[in-house]
Formats: sequence, structure tokens, C-alpha cells
Amino acid sequence: MKILVIDDEKAVRGLFSEGLGRAGHEVDTAADGAEGLARCRAAGYDVVFLNIVLRGEVSGFEVFDELMGLSTGCRIVVMTGRAMDERLVSYARRAHRVLKKPFAGLHEVLSALED
Repeated sequence: MKILVIDDEKAVRGLFSEGLGRAGHEVDTAADGAEGLARCRAAGYDVVFLNIVLRGEVSGFEVFDELMGLSTGCRIVVMTGRAMDERLVSYARRAHRVLKKPFAGLHEVLSALED
């Protein structure tokens, strides 16, 4: 499976790259929304793990909206450490899955690839 991880935390990107790579997946990462969108436009992904609250010029919400508009068929897994306010709930309803930070472990991340 081809996976993109968009997160502004280097440790999270490393965890996903290592863990998902060991599980046999091809993993790319992006440190911000602009880089993530550029990668999505250039290559097709089966799954995008997206930190919905990104620092930088392009927010995770903007990335999500654009990915939904690209009609690539990729599944979007929203990641957040914030409490689920009304805005997050509305995005979570459209996402394939939601992962709450901190993660329980790699098994939780791998389970988000199911379905």
C-alpha cells in the first residue's frame, strides 16, 4: 500500500515511516500542508494520514478539503490531539478514520488501514 503521512511533528513522521515500512508499505512523509498537497498532486496514494491541526501556511483542514476535491479515491485518516470540537467532528465524519494522539501503538495505526 502506498501511504503519505502529513504531520508537522518529526517524531510522528518517523514513527509512521519506520512502523508502516516494516509492515511492508511504501511510506512518504510531508512536514506541512503545502508539501503534502504537492506530493498528493504528483503521486497517487492509497491512504493519507493527515494531522488536521498543522502549523504553517496551509492548514490540515485546507489539505483535507483539497484532497476530497481531487477525487483520487485515497482514504484519509485524520489525526488529532485536540478535543473534538464541532469543526473537527464535521471533518471526522467525512474521513475514513480518526486517530487520537497520543497513539496507543503501531497496532492502532495499522488498524486504520483496514476496510
